[in-house]
Amino acid sequence: MTDTATAGRERAPASLFGRIGAQNISLLIALVVLLAIFGVLRPDVFFTPRNLINIGLAVTILGILAMAQTVVIVSGGLDISVGSIVGLSTMVLAVAAQETGSIPAGILAGLLAGLLAGAVNGLIIVYGPVNAVIATLGTMSAFRGLAYLMNNGTPATACARWASARCSGCPSPSGC
Repeated sequence: MTDTATAGRERAPASLFGRIGAQNISLLIALVVLLAIFGVLRPDVFFTPRNLINIGLAVTILGILAMAQTVVIVSGGLDISVGSIVGLSTMVLAVAAQETGSIPAGILAGLLAGLLAGAVNGLIIVYGPVNAVIATLGTMSAFRGLAYLMNNGTPATACARWASARCSGCPSPSGC
């Protein structure tokens, strides 16, 4: 056959293995093995609805952060300060909720703090111009220190009662 004869043909769709990739298949196999090990070691606890909800709630924040970080990485950057921004936002939420007595006001303050911290990172990187890794490494320490300073280095307990209950029917890790 010549190249012109094969040029008009459509490519056959890749196999499932080809689309997923060997590395991802190995991760799925490792996940299944871990599920089997923990299921055998503690069958009375591991697959209970309560434990599955707790696992899902525990990885929710990491999943959301991973999706946001994926966008940053795909666009060619790297943000090391994500965890510190979450900590700062959480501290702002707790302190604002404690001071105002209003959970919605605390949530709004926490969201605004995260937005402001992200804007600071963006401004440093774009107008600095500083390498994204170096900029976010510096702001990571700054945001973490600011979170500690906001509450004199003590944990925030303003939302403990609210977080330990089921809010609007949504379970929380400590309320299950």
